[in-house]
Amino acid sequence: MSFIFKFIDQQAQNRIYAIVWTVIILIGCSLPGKDVPDMSMGIDKVVHCLMMAGFGFLWLYSIPKVYFVILLGTVYGFALEFWQQILPFGRTFDVLDGVADTVGVILGAIVWKIWPR
Repeated sequence: MSFIFKFIDQQAQNRIYAIVWTVIILIGCSLPGKDVPDMSMGIDKVVHCLMMAGFGFLWLYSIPKVYFVILLGTVYGFALEFWQQILPFGRTFDVLDGVADTVGVILGAIVWKIWPR
């Protein structure tokens, strides 16, 4: 892998990581409801928050514009909820998941701000 990245500047590498994480989130949110572990007691909100914290953190290394990335993550999180609503296999729209996604992106931005570079 390092051989491939030898020819790509750091900004492009960071964008690749962010894109890969974004696709992983999309795949995870597209799994049939029966394939998703039971996450009672709000654990699913923590999962949403953490995955979107990673989204915010990685995208800020690629595009260091905090408000833009928070907006991008919020839109992406709610778009995923709409996406789940139209899937034909037991996924539903949950506004609290979208809120958890937004909180996660903001937490990712905070970590990015304090993370040593």
